[in-house]
Amino acid sequence: MNVMKLHMYQTTDFLCIPVRDSLFDPHGGLKQLRASAEAHGITLVDEEIAVFTTRDQLFSGSGSSIAIGAGPLGETVIPEAFHSRSISEGAYLFYQFSDSSAEGITAALQFSLQAMKARGMTPASDTVILRGVREAGFYVYQVLIPILDT
Repeated sequence: MNVMKLHMYQTTDFLCIPVRDSLFDPHGGLKQLRASAEAHGITLVDEEIAVFTTRDQLFSGSGSSIAIGAGPLGETVIPEAFHSRSISEGAYLFYQFSDSSAEGITAALQFSLQAMKARGMTPASDTVILRGVREAGFYVYQVLIPILDT
């Protein structure tokens, strides 16, 4: 699949925990999130997962992510150990890929950033999101980078 411009027409909120090393291990991050939710008596909705990071975070070497979340988030009261983050309505560079290994995720991120530059897309922020959408019992992974809608 090629990189494309995607417009999200609805905001999706995620119940998140701060995890600095889940970008290249989203399954491990989700396991931590599930355990934390269970310990707080929260029923976790995980139709989608999202690992939030920034381009600076990717290249700094101090950790690969800022937070991992699952959603969509309903009317749950959020305990202090958690916070919410959103994939907001708007334009995104979109790249879906099949290799969810650390090497596959790295290659997808590099390809996405290079393709954004090659296509003259302007990032709307420093945000980079690894999104997983559950299909047939497993997650299909996508890179989402907010872009200016021109």
